[in-house]
Amino acid sequence: WSKGMGETWDDLVIPTTLSDLIAEKWLAPFRVFAAAKPDLSGVKIVAGEFHEGQLSEVMSAREIVADVVSNWLEKAEGRQTLLFAVDRAHAATLHEQFGAAGVGTAYIDGETPREERGEILGSYSRGDVKVMCSVGTMTTGVDVPCQCIVDAAPTKSEIRHVQKIGRGLRTEPGKADCLVFDHAGNCLRLGLPTDIGRKTLRTGATDEKEAAEAKQKTEPLPRECKVCGCLMPARSRVCEACGTEFKRPSDVRTVDGELVELGAAKKAGKETVADRLRKQGKQAVWSQIVGLGNRRGWSDGRKSHFYRDIFGVWPRSLDNVPHAPTPELASYEHAKRIAWAKSQASKRAGAQASQNDMGALANAP
Repeated sequence: WSKGMGETWDDLVIPTTLSDLIAEKWLAPFRVFAAAKPDLSGVKIVAGEFHEGQLSEVMSAREIVADVVSNWLEKAEGRQTLLFAVDRAHAATLHEQFGAAGVGTAYIDGETPREERGEILGSYSRGDVKVMCSVGTMTTGVDVPCQCIVDAAPTKSEIRHVQKIGRGLRTEPGKADCLVFDHAGNCLRLGLPTDIGRKTLRTGATDEKEAAEAKQKTEPLPRECKVCGCLMPARSRVCEACGTEFKRPSDVRTVDGELVELGAAKKAGKETVADRLRKQGKQAVWSQIVGLGNRRGWSDGRKSHFYRDIFGVWPRSLDNVPHAPTPELASYEHAKRIAWAKSQASKRAGAQASQNDMGALANAP
């Protein structure tokens, strides 16, 4: 995912995904809670990241720090926890607050001497230290027990965001899942780690900007469960934390004509236009939709709905590279327009008939 990779290497091979590894139990499942979302609107952006000094002031406010500690005491169940802070002052403040609450805690940063680091990691691995307050370290190449992540360091980097949560995804004997307390709002801004990914190598700053814009347009972000506060994937209707089911209002439209004919053809064993489109692949079809939609002035939402009509899912982790539509896509879009026009005409006719009936009743003796 790093900038500049596309200038050296030719292609990106993706043998598996986080979701696949979790489903196959090579990695542990996780649950995310957005305990507090800080207001970062006034924090400057320097070199693509939040200004460290201003960020530390926001995140070290006493009400934020207290929320980090009280939330952990309430929800963490005493789990071994890696905590990521903004800077040394922020990490030290959190370290003091956890200690004052009677929680075994330690402080570590990128300049902690090797010998002291070994002693701290040993105490943590034995369970004497429950919360490891860190800054500038513990994000990569770390293999220690971890059933909980406290993320109190806002970032604009998808790489750093996924690396931090990834520290808690290693499997351990008796470990059911990893709890993630996102006090920084990173999951709400960037998405869940299982939703983030790239299909192509990145080149430079322009490519990063385009990828961010494409993600914002095509990938809905997770939302908060109204009952327990756990973050749910954008398309999920059931909260995995508390089991609450949220029923979506029906948005099903009944259309006649082409949609019925496509279903009948499929039932008879014939290959439909949609079947031929699906054979072209998701990225190929999405690029055609982007090209067609750009020419027609479609909104991003209309493009996404058109894609879902074909594949049954929303476009996700696809590049917004426009291509000319194939005859199959043009034919499918034409049929959809005809079906929509027929449905509108049918609605107008029904409304007119109803109006005529009411007029007749009003004039009846």
